[in-house]
Amino acid sequence: MFHNAITMIEEGLGYGITLESLITANNRNVCFRPFSPVLETGSVLVWKKHQNFSTATAKFIEMLKHAFKV
Repeated sequence: MFHNAITMIEEGLGYGITLESLITANNRNVCFRPFSPVLETGSVLVWKKHQNFSTATAKFIEMLKHAFKV
């Protein structure tokens, strides 16, 4: 939760490091400053092979596979 960090930043207790998408228009007292040079990160979804999933979880995994063309 970046909300707690924003409160601490607003109180002058330090700086926050986060993804740009977590700073919203509601956070008027803080702003996003990108690193220079640009630093990039990726995301990975992982689950155990051959595991019995609930119906909802299995559908969710299938949706992800379809969305990411895996």
